[in-house]
Amino acid sequence: RAKLLLILVCIGFASAADHFHFIFRKKNDMIIQHDFSREASDMAADGRNTICTIFKDLALPHKTKYVTAAVRFQGQWVFIRSRGAVSYEMIGGAVRNNEPPETALRRQLYDKAGIVAGKIYEIASYSLSSGSGKVGTAGRTTTYAKLYYTECSCMGTLPNNKTEEVLCSASELSAQQYLHPETSQPLMRKAICWLAGGGAERQAPFAFEKLCGAVTYCRENGIIKYILIKNLSGHIGFPKGHSENGESEQETAQREVYEETGLKPVLLTDFRHTFQYVAPSEANGSLPGADMHKLAVYFAARFTPEEIPQITIQEEEVLKWWFVPYAEAMKLLNKNADKRMLELANRWIEQNRRETEA
Repeated sequence: RAKLLLILVCIGFASAADHFHFIFRKKNDMIIQHDFSREASDMAADGRNTICTIFKDLALPHKTKYVTAAVRFQGQWVFIRSRGAVSYEMIGGAVRNNEPPETALRRQLYDKAGIVAGKIYEIASYSLSSGSGKVGTAGRTTTYAKLYYTECSCMGTLPNNKTEEVLCSASELSAQQYLHPETSQPLMRKAICWLAGGGAERQAPFAFEKLCGAVTYCRENGIIKYILIKNLSGHIGFPKGHSENGESEQETAQREVYEETGLKPVLLTDFRHTFQYVAPSEANGSLPGADMHKLAVYFAARFTPEEIPQITIQEEEVLKWWFVPYAEAMKLLNKNADKRMLELANRWIEQNRRETEA
């Protein structure tokens, strides 16, 4: 049976039978923030209200439509304030058709807070029921969602102007600081108790990271030639590497190209393509026991024939390098995703020669 809790404590979460309800009454679409010291009789659902139900079972009776995360970065909780808003939210958003919930959350983490690397843990399933009347009756709508905990290891720059502020706080926010306290408070407290109870130690995370680089080329004597590098793992591809805190995708790509080749080419950001791949746990030295879900972002980068003598390969990370035309580069590449990336880049470079090489 559902239990209505007016005060959330970790003991309450640990001993709950099935799930919890949190009711915040609404009037004229404005949330009336509830004083948790009041009696349950003061919370009669006689008007429009939102009910957040946190389930003990992770399985949902319906498709997951929404994901939310309690996020920590460098020991602090992370909240966002959208443009035009005065209060803060947890990071989350809608799940697209046929999109795994973890992939949806990863997308939201980047779009809304610039988070590019971390570990995602599944905490609980929950539902949001809004409208008038009792749950399960006409006039109410129910959305099913999942709550996650994310330990962020790298936060880049914001990719768009949707978020006004990313707030890092040493403690949980008060009800007055939340844009949607009727959902954020119970979800945050559930996450805090889950973390305090060692939840992150009992499951393998969904680990993710972003790498940025560039298909680096030069037109020499009318022939386009590409720089390929062979890294310590034997992979032959293009200059790329991990993002660092405070970097944009473009800044990471420029830095990695310079570190690995000694070049500072013109970054052509109109060409931007990505691909995803998974590094299995046995090959993932940075996080043993968990597969690493990687997103590679590539731009095009052009340098001039006069800069060829400046090529200085990073010997600590590069076993071998080539500066070769398209056909030879396609033969050297040993991953299909890189071959596809070169195919896209070569076509784009030829089609945009006038603009990119003016």
